[in-house]
Amino acid sequence: MISVPVNGSVYSIAQGPHGWVAVGRSAMPGASPIWFSEDGVNWVAATSIPLVIFEEAILTQVIAGGPGYIAAGTDFLIDGGPPFAWTSSDGLHWTAASFADGVTLGRVDSLVEVGGRFFAGGSLVGDGGFGTGPAVMWSSANASDWAQTILESGGATGSNATAPVSFADEYASVGGAYTPYTGLVWTSRDGAQWSAGPGAAALARAYLRDVAVIAGQLVAVGAINGESFGSVGEPAIWSSEDGRIWKLLYAGPCCSQIQHVAAFGNGALAFAGNVVYLSEDGINWRLGGSVGGFSGEVVDLTVTPSVGLLAVGNDDGENYLLVPPPN
Repeated sequence: MISVPVNGSVYSIAQGPHGWVAVGRSAMPGASPIWFSEDGVNWVAATSIPLVIFEEAILTQVIAGGPGYIAAGTDFLIDGGPPFAWTSSDGLHWTAASFADGVTLGRVDSLVEVGGRFFAGGSLVGDGGFGTGPAVMWSSANASDWAQTILESGGATGSNATAPVSFADEYASVGGAYTPYTGLVWTSRDGAQWSAGPGAAALARAYLRDVAVIAGQLVAVGAINGESFGSVGEPAIWSSEDGRIWKLLYAGPCCSQIQHVAAFGNGALAFAGNVVYLSEDGINWRLGGSVGGFSGEVVDLTVTPSVGLLAVGNDDGENYLLVPPPN
């Protein structure tokens, strides 16, 4: 556990050409939700950030890429605010990108660079408020100008989408919907036109939260057997060799959602809160137990040049990087 001593909650972190950037939510409304460190130990608030329309900016994701760093988030409202993206060359000075329309309410949940393009996945706020809108994908070739695509969900509402992974000459994204409670999969050849996958029996009553390519297969994580919006269900893990036919690999005891998955060495690991799930091959999974000394929640998994895979966690108002032992 490595402390990240900043005045706020950290939701995502990245190591780029000039140092470390952490993003999240400031403890003081109106203060910077971005912090920079040259060494990962000593942190300062970003020097300048774009103005936001409403109360405060909540940044959910940051990656190294584009001019240096890209961050995405939401201008805070109770039911979700206008989503946005910012860019920076040095981690200290930030500029607003052209993102969505600046009016439609939504949330960015994930951000990646895949094949030289940038993608953000999330959801929009529907007429019934947060949790009733469609899944959405934003994409950009330069990190400055973004296009928004609403994803087809077969009539399901309250759906979300992850930023995609590259798999078998396609992009693949997963998500879920609250009505009906079902797992969703989308694929794209060009990153612009997306097709909803067939309803797989293994994804019935599922809600998918993250996806990764592990040992040549798609591995998705989330929960299964939830009843409705807000219910948790059982932690679950699925795999697919083609993005269309899925099989359930693991379903644990109630009640939690597995929210993050990543390759680790020759295998993989996944997190639900502070509980880790482990696999030596990406197919056979076991419950590894909780992280010693950490009773909070893992909010992000990221790969950094100097450390490799690490997790970002919040515990009792403190922020930590969780570094796994050598694999």
